Amino acid sequence: MTNPNPTHTRSRARHVALALALILYGWLQVWIPITPPQTGQWFPRLPIIGLVAHANDFKHMYFGARLLRDGADPYDAETMLHGIARDYRVSVNPYVYLPFTAQILTPLSFLPLEPAKYVWFAINHLLFLMALGLMAWTLAQTGARREWIFTALVLTAAIWYPLSRTLVAGQLTCVLFFCIVLYWMAAERGWAFVAGTSLAFAALFKISPT
Repeated sequence: MTNPNPTHTRSRARHVALALALILYGWLQVWIPITPPQTGQWFPRLPIIGLVAHANDFKHMYFGARLLRDGADPYDAETMLHGIARDYRVSVNPYVYLPFTAQILTPLSFLPLEPAKYVWFAINHLLFLMALGLMAWTLAQTGARREWIFTALVLTAAIWYPLSRTLVAGQLTCVLFFCIVLYWMAAERGWAFVAGTSLAFAALFKISPT
């Protein structure tokens, strides 16, 4: 009877670990937030309402983009706090970002609010996981080590409360995180144009990356 190939065994272990980490991430950070309230909207032991009932930060960015697209002033508090709130029957905060932010989000403003929330939710997940992949690629020199680092990052993200909060609120954090990681990766490799463009986009997208 031949002994199993150690390299093949280690590779399978890496793939299984990554798959389990992604499943946990999908359950805690994707499935639970989009679960309708009538079937359970709460994170396990975390007092946070899911995307269905939240997206509070996204709403004022979305309506700011709609106003800008229609040639109106997104900084007009009267329009935002009374006109939008009355017409759409939602509570909404004033628009406080740069016009560039609304311009980037304009494609989402062509969708109704509910579908737009889910599209933005998906975009945030994609950018966040891409950022983790870039981090693993930058930190590691070998393929095996990259996989383990990426697995550890995904596992940490799956149970990270601040990520849960920013995702269901529809904030700009994941975009900024991706831009900063892209800058770091590009700077490490001497790609000055990519690094500068990434930081410039982040600064225009949100003045203070917090």
